[in-house]
Amino acid sequence: MNKLSELNDLWKKAKIRTVDTATEQQVSEFEATHNLIIPHDLRGYFVAVNGTDRLPDNEFYTFCTLEQFQPITKVLDAWKNGIPRHSDVLEKIGSPQNCFVFADYSIYLFAYAIRLYPTESAQNEVYAICGGEYRIIAKSFSEFIDLYLQQADELTFCLIA
Repeated sequence: MNKLSELNDLWKKAKIRTVDTATEQQVSEFEATHNLIIPHDLRGYFVAVNGTDRLPDNEFYTFCTLEQFQPITKVLDAWKNGIPRHSDVLEKIGSPQNCFVFADYSIYLFAYAIRLYPTESAQNEVYAICGGEYRIIAKSFSEFIDLYLQQADELTFCLIA
């Protein structure tokens, strides 16, 4: 079974598969609008699964649809007076406008973002963001999904010393 089928089945069992999948045209329109390339693994995810429509799974993870897929500059700026203060990351991470939030854990205790590039890239770093800190936890969306399906500790480690 491929990882996207496994992900889809997991969410169906949890009764959180309530959204329509994205179309190839919608993904292409996103790329044209943002002048960034969505990597093949993430493209496949949007077309085959397309998130949980912000509904939490049994472990309190939520995943965005393509429509909800926003740059961290937009999503995390809302946390400038919040706890944790995710907006502090915007000053630390390079080119934050190219990093897009695709998931969160426990109502944004952690946010997960992927870096997109204007051309195809061998890797698209996935960041775990907590408060004003961030860490690369995967080199691709596929690697992140592997960690998620394994319920790996790397997804929710403490970033704050």
